[in-house]
Amino acid sequence: MRKILPLNFDWRFSPDFKAGYERPDFDDSGFQPAMLPHANIELPYNNFSDEACQFISCYRRRLFLASEDRKKRVILCFEGVMSYAEVYFNGQYVCSHKGGYTPFRCDVTEQAIYGGENVLTVKVDSTERNDIPPFGFVVDYLTYGGIYREVHLELTDGIFIEDVFVRTRNVLSEAKLIDVEITVANPSFRSGEFIAECFVEADPVYNGRRRADAGIGDETGSTDENGNSGIGDETGSTGENSNSGIAGKMILKGNLKLSGEPAVKLRLTGEMRNALLWDVGDPVLYILKARITGDGTDDGYEVRFGFREACFSKDGFYLNGRKLKLRGLNRHQSFPYVGYAMPASAQYKDAEILKNELGVNIVRLSHYPQSRHFLDRCDELGLLVLEEIPGWQHIGDEEWQSVALNNVEEMIMRDRSRPGVVLWGVRINESQDNDGFYSRTNVRARELDDTRQTCGIRNIEGSSLLEDVYTYNDFIHRGNNRALSDPGRVAGKEAPYLVTEHNGHMYPTKRFDNEAKRVEHALRHLRVLDSMYSDPRTSGAIGWCAFDYNTHKDFGSGDLICYHGVMDMFRIPKEAAFAYLSQQDEKPVLEAASSMIIGEFEAAKLERLYIFTNCDYVKLYKNGEFTGSYYPSKEAFPHLPHPPVIIEDFIGDQLEREEGLSKKDAKDVKDVLYAVVRHGDKSLPLKYKLKMGMVMLRTKMPYSKAVDLYSKYVQNWGCKSLTYEFTGYVGDKAVLRTQKGIGGNSRMVVLPDASELREGDTYDVCRVVIKHTDEAGNVLPFSNEAVSLASEGAGEIIGPETFALIGGARAFWVRSVGRSGKFKVTVSSERFPAQTIEFIVKGRLLIT
Repeated sequence: MRKILPLNFDWRFSPDFKAGYERPDFDDSGFQPAMLPHANIELPYNNFSDEACQFISCYRRRLFLASEDRKKRVILCFEGVMSYAEVYFNGQYVCSHKGGYTPFRCDVTEQAIYGGENVLTVKVDSTERNDIPPFGFVVDYLTYGGIYREVHLELTDGIFIEDVFVRTRNVLSEAKLIDVEITVANPSFRSGEFIAECFVEADPVYNGRRRADAGIGDETGSTDENGNSGIGDETGSTGENSNSGIAGKMILKGNLKLSGEPAVKLRLTGEMRNALLWDVGDPVLYILKARITGDGTDDGYEVRFGFREACFSKDGFYLNGRKLKLRGLNRHQSFPYVGYAMPASAQYKDAEILKNELGVNIVRLSHYPQSRHFLDRCDELGLLVLEEIPGWQHIGDEEWQSVALNNVEEMIMRDRSRPGVVLWGVRINESQDNDGFYSRTNVRARELDDTRQTCGIRNIEGSSLLEDVYTYNDFIHRGNNRALSDPGRVAGKEAPYLVTEHNGHMYPTKRFDNEAKRVEHALRHLRVLDSMYSDPRTSGAIGWCAFDYNTHKDFGSGDLICYHGVMDMFRIPKEAAFAYLSQQDEKPVLEAASSMIIGEFEAAKLERLYIFTNCDYVKLYKNGEFTGSYYPSKEAFPHLPHPPVIIEDFIGDQLEREEGLSKKDAKDVKDVLYAVVRHGDKSLPLKYKLKMGMVMLRTKMPYSKAVDLYSKYVQNWGCKSLTYEFTGYVGDKAVLRTQKGIGGNSRMVVLPDASELREGDTYDVCRVVIKHTDEAGNVLPFSNEAVSLASEGAGEIIGPETFALIGGARAFWVRSVGRSGKFKVTVSSERFPAQTIEFIVKGRLLIT
């Protein structure tokens, strides 16, 4: 049977490749210890050289192969090395790979030493080479360096399963078709007859819960790729079924004959009854376990899949026959300090943030294939994925294009059984038309996967369309004009159409920008979403982008950060994050997008408040007194699932209750007061002066009293404290409350994402968020409180241990270091008591 040995601990690293590799005795005593995933250098948060990670380095690891493994194939599997790798085993060159975002394998059987130590050396070139995408011109994101994804060793039989592709068809029928393509490798060119079996069962755990009703039923037959029956006995009878019609198992069998070919494909098909669909709201997953046996061979391979039908058409996107509007964000896979080098738990967390904290149903992997762990979690959560090949605007020479074509193959081969992936991006992002090159990428994609459509991300109207879907980066919106372009003008009348970027660089926004800018940032995203929902032709809109990210010196805000995200680099939300989250229906949202502190506004005038919510209505209480009920503004955002609540009247009936004015006089006074807010007292139109004069005559109100009304009810001067409470209602039930206002003691809040670090194939990490808040828990957006960290035990802090908060909040990550125990981190500042958080660390088993 196949053995899989993770190789992520016990590495040695040298930033100087020559100093390490050219030693014939493999002396690495001067190397640094390293664990994978590994960044070749830890960078500052901002304001560093974008060339700091561009150098050639050396990684080395020793491993033991047992004598009994002498008859096995020995295969090294690399998931991601940025951006060129040369692999040496026991001093002998074995393979190389161009491209930092896709996996590759090296067969080291001939170089292996059994019953003794082997030395694995990897030369990692992290310079931006002109022969490797996305390089060759400029790139609007930093690519970092190192062996930043996992490595493992596979020990297989001489004949082994190289790949399994699960196609699902007829998924809307009761009898769903499963079509399994098994690729069997035969590197020794042997001949023989073998039995292939596929066991299918419901994945017992997905989306964080266990299902007992994920049913699988009957299968009625199977054929190989030539259409010949291959299940059951020699007469081609239907395959056995140990649990017909009952959830749990299905078995397909077929015969495989090898005649010295280096590889052969086998197709097994069958019908599955009572299987459940994978959907964004209920992502049912199944596991297929393939096995080949015979002539001393016994090899297995597992793949997870789901039954779903995804189709982009000229009238929108359909999932399982149901039209679904796609609301999404782009994601870069980078993190502060370590760039791309984060293990599974951080990848899972990003997917959970997108689904649960941003409320989107699709993510675009911009602009390259990303971690398999991130995609695993997308499958489990029901998060759709647009995956694309590496590149940014530039198309290189023939060698460069050859690598890009390999990227197409490596991307699709890795992820083509995943239910979450619904589109292959086979065009370089925002590049010019190149029909020859893109004909090849589309042909290769369709050869490898005939179950998904292709797309090409462009910013060109009327571009040559070789793909199935016209995907377009639409940056037309500037705040005071239309939000999206006309799809018919951009793509023609017939092409399926999807917006793949909007906003972003058009309105970069920091968490510590003034309130008006942060709110306008959110409104710009909502205007685009409203326009998308209004147009039945547009399948969806994927905003730029989820998280801020490091970039090259040519881009960003001058500090090597693009502040384009609806969250910052630490995954802390800006107001725009709540604009997205409020559009989903799974959980209530209530975000009043203002501090309600008048000194933040021009001329101390708060004209309107936006509340991002999916509640039916909101009640406002001012210093505990009910002011009014307010409803979503369908006039301003008629097509959104959940328009924001817009409040322009913060007085309510207070003039009647507290000043004794009649209903008519109170209304007239409010009209005048809000006119002063809009126009200023020196430029007040005549009609409002006359209206206030009539009120003063009727009520015998002195002029000084009229002035006092503005100070008291608009500027709220003279109040000892002023608190606004917002309560969100669904039906008649209050579901959420939040407070805003002046006063109270501030506090420091320390919030770890988890209390445990659990190592598996790699080290584990956990994010810890620090917030400086008021008494109601609102982040103080202009706080830059200095914070110091101190740690002890079985872990370490990633990044600096002393820093300032950014916009009132910041986060850091901790990681395990290969041993079990407790790990404590104390967070200190001058103004607040120290807080200590503790993690239980479950370290790896020590394996030689």
